Amino acid sequence: MKTYLSLFLFAIIISFSSCSKSLINDKLSGNWELRHIKGIQVAHVSPDFAPGNGNLIKFTGKTFEKYNDGKLSSKGTYAVQEEKKEINNEQVSYSIVYNNDMGTKEFFNLENGKLTLYVGEIAADGYQSTYQKL
Repeated sequence: MKTYLSLFLFAIIISFSSCSKSLINDKLSGNWELRHIKGIQVAHVSPDFAPGNGNLIKFTGKTFEKYNDGKLSSKGTYAVQEEKKEINNEQVSYSIVYNNDMGTKEFFNLENGKLTLYVGEIAADGYQSTYQKL
């Protein structure tokens, strides 16, 4: 009896975990355009980006495309993981890995139609970029 109960509880936990990942993938799906960069500012250059700037990330299913100045710069697959971490004094909830390459791992938050990507710590030459959902 205990074995069946354990299996049942395990199945429920896996089910909720899958729903959580599915939900975040659904929210991530779509086109995102860069609006702000923090941490790698150049003197006398605004960290803000106007709509139509051509810096996009498109998420469809399990694939992505990144565009810089309107030109495709990379594409492939991605995987999302729930992973809590504090970065730049902010609580981050998820990580994303592109093309199954842990070297491309970025942390992110999704909030109010904004996607914030964290690449390292600002204090250690990292940066964070904020995208607006189109």
